[in-house]
Amino acid sequence: MKKIKQFLIALIVGILFIPSIYALNTDNYDSNANTDLNNQNSVISNNVDDNEINNTVVSDEVENINNEVQQIDEEAYVQIGDKTYMDLQQALNEVTNGQTIKLLHNIESDNGFGRNLEQSAINFTIDLNGFSISTNSSNPTLTISDGSTVTIIGSGKVENKGSSAALHVKKGKVTLKGGEYISSAKVQATQVGSNDVLDYASELVIQDGATIKGACGVSVAGTNSSLIVQGGLIDSTDVAISTSSSANNVTVSISGGVVKGPTGIGLWSNSTLNITGGTIIAEGIGINSNYSVKNSNINISGGSITGQVGIYKPQDGKLSITGGTITGEIGIVARQGEIEITGGTIRGTGNPDETIGVGHLSHRLKKGSAIIVDNESTNYGEDITVVITGGTFDSTSDDCVSSFTGEEDTDDFDINGGSYNHPPKKDYVPEGTPEVNVTQDGNSSWHVGNDAQKAVDEAVKKGDAIVDVLEGDITVEAAPDGFIVKNSGNGNVSVNGKNVSKNEEYVVKSNDMQNVDITNPNTSDNIYIMFILLMVSGFGIIYIMKKGLIDVN
Repeated sequence: MKKIKQFLIALIVGILFIPSIYALNTDNYDSNANTDLNNQNSVISNNVDDNEINNTVVSDEVENINNEVQQIDEEAYVQIGDKTYMDLQQALNEVTNGQTIKLLHNIESDNGFGRNLEQSAINFTIDLNGFSISTNSSNPTLTISDGSTVTIIGSGKVENKGSSAALHVKKGKVTLKGGEYISSAKVQATQVGSNDVLDYASELVIQDGATIKGACGVSVAGTNSSLIVQGGLIDSTDVAISTSSSANNVTVSISGGVVKGPTGIGLWSNSTLNITGGTIIAEGIGINSNYSVKNSNINISGGSITGQVGIYKPQDGKLSITGGTITGEIGIVARQGEIEITGGTIRGTGNPDETIGVGHLSHRLKKGSAIIVDNESTNYGEDITVVITGGTFDSTSDDCVSSFTGEEDTDDFDINGGSYNHPPKKDYVPEGTPEVNVTQDGNSSWHVGNDAQKAVDEAVKKGDAIVDVLEGDITVEAAPDGFIVKNSGNGNVSVNGKNVSKNEEYVVKSNDMQNVDITNPNTSDNIYIMFILLMVSGFGIIYIMKKGLIDVN
């Protein structure tokens, strides 16, 4: 009986596990071995037939839809979502907040396109999708007047072959992330705001991927309007960027991109230019203005400005330079207003034996200076000041900074800082202001104010140098062997703790022990002395302990 029970249990276990094992053994599965079971399951067979029929119908429908879409693409010009349009203007009228208008073909018109003042402001995108929008008209090709926020993406073109702008942001904000914007006539390729009296506070943002080409790249013409250049290219045949004489509170901000033209930027009254980055390249003048312009302010903290003249400042207003690089045959020509320089680099690269004409004046200014102040002409205001507390000034002329008035006018300059490759004129530097001449690696440079002490500290780090203290108090610390310090002025000068008297020259030598400060643990000499003292003390204690003079218990 016990054996029968064991057999039944084994039989039940086998029945339960054999199908599972069979199913898992897929390597030995024969697809033809179960034909009887398939023939018996007529329901499954019928369902498979239905699915095949359904799949055939779906496939036909997809093919038909594809054919219809292909047919629509061949006929439609614009698409918003699933809806297509034959007319771009209709798409602009019907686009809703958050949608994208996508071009499907090149579009041409005699009148231009846009959203008008009566429409509600929304946020939408235009995808050029490799195609173009062009007109041959006295109207702008594309106008945004309803206050909308618009982003334009994709490769392609917006072009005006007539006598107006390719893009006019009359009221609203437009960001260009792609495309070319071209005007064939001698007008602006893009315009921000309106040059009438209306205050629309418009804004144009240019980013990488966008290119603007025209006689004037961008005209900022509306009161309270702004241009923000973060990237891209503005390439003009006249003035790359211009503000308007009829607008108030106009702002141009450049942080990236390239601005090119015979003139880089032209400024009119009541405008502000902020440059924190980017590159401005001009055949003539990098930043230009007019003597009649009032309240025009320029702030430069980065970027690069290059031209025959880097900056021409005949206008009223303030030029503030804290960084960046300005390069020209003359770096800066100033005739009115205020200039304050605390940083940056200004270079004059011209031949000092040649002259240059700037503005309406004939050739009379010698090339090569970093800065020239010229207020001789009666067309300009008499009040002009240049205050320098920092920056680097390089010139091919002996005069890095100079004044041209027929006679020297020393009231124009107040130099309390900066570094120069030629000595600034004594009359420009207030009495008692520190000034040093540093000669190192075969090059000489002059440093004034706080930059004097900084230049000396940097020279010590580099090694051998000759420092001539021309004026003021200077302290030289940790100077290496061979370092030379002269005191040509009346100030207090010291080297490694040793005073250098007037007209005295001092050469640092390592065996000059009176110059070693043993209280300073940072010098190798002091560390060596401390090590010797500790060794001597240690041996002394060991000797005393061995002699039994100290009870170690």
